[in-house]
Amino acid sequence: MTGRSGFDQQLGAREAPGAWSLDDPADETMEQRLRAIVRLAPIGIGIVDLEGHTVLSNDALCAMLGYSADEFATLTFDVFTHHDDIARNDELFAELVAGRRDHFEMDKRFIHREGRIVWGRLQVSLLRAADGAPAYAIGMLQDITEELRLRAELERLAYQDPLTGLPNRRLFHDRIEHQLRLGERDGGGVRGAVLFADLDDFKLINDSLGHHVGDELIRVVADRVRTCLRPEDTCSRLGGDEFAFLLGAVEDEAAALAVGARLHAAISRPVELAGHMVTPSVSMGLAMLAECGDVDEVLRSADLAMYAAKDRGKGRVMPYTQQLAPVGPLGALRCVDGSSCRVSPEEGGAANDPPPGGASGLSCRSLGARTTPVAPGP
Repeated sequence: MTGRSGFDQQLGAREAPGAWSLDDPADETMEQRLRAIVRLAPIGIGIVDLEGHTVLSNDALCAMLGYSADEFATLTFDVFTHHDDIARNDELFAELVAGRRDHFEMDKRFIHREGRIVWGRLQVSLLRAADGAPAYAIGMLQDITEELRLRAELERLAYQDPLTGLPNRRLFHDRIEHQLRLGERDGGGVRGAVLFADLDDFKLINDSLGHHVGDELIRVVADRVRTCLRPEDTCSRLGGDEFAFLLGAVEDEAAALAVGARLHAAISRPVELAGHMVTPSVSMGLAMLAECGDVDEVLRSADLAMYAAKDRGKGRVMPYTQQLAPVGPLGALRCVDGSSCRVSPEEGGAANDPPPGGASGLSCRSLGARTTPVAPGP
């Protein structure tokens, strides 16, 4: 192979000295064809011997993984393969070397010379000698790291609330459905509960301090409730000022109400926003999964209980009972005992009058959220 270094550079392929040889001069044409493939390939390409050394590599492959042609020729591919992908890669390559297959494809993780992970789509084909025996393998590698990152981002956007990073309504619905199926499959009965939470008079914050402050309050609430739940629980933002919680391990209503009390206490702590101390208030409704037939009934029951909590004075947690029955196209509630539970169809919650003595404005108690200007520092 002496005297070919200039030719190799023109092709864009680099060869480790002494690593590539075909003993039969008649194979010169095959070698030229292989070198042409290497030159024309828009992706990383290498010729691998039966021991797993990449004896010929093009510039694209070297740039993709950070190794020189000399280094590729001395290393087996296990060295730059992620440890979780080695077994499958070795298995497929062994079948190739044994002649039991002529081709394989796999998406795998490579380790760049600098240590970072490069996701690659690998296609490997067997090259046979004149007598049909396996001789070499030719591998073509496409970097799909960015493709997978974009796919993961799209999946995240499909199931995650962009403002808080919490699961969105779609994912929350799936989690409830899974919890219901789990109880049916195990035969031990359905466990768990769902809490609906709606910030009281959130519209006042938006109108008085601005939507950017309202967004900040939503983020604060999201951060607070995360600390109140166990790993098996799910906290979701359904939209606007509505949150929902799937409590997967609670056994009974008392345990679920205890979690609701912790969430209520965490949400209701004062927070400084735009120069004002704001004390949020939240109304919550509870539905036990065992008392509901499907996801829609779970969500409907928790929602009705939450609006009943608003109608009964806000800032509280109420469980759903059979006394609450939905009637009318606007979602009003009718209690069996004859009392009326009025619900506003407008965003912002219940059609309650302000508490006695309450007035709008940022310097006094205003409906559910109390806002007090923060005095400037000295």
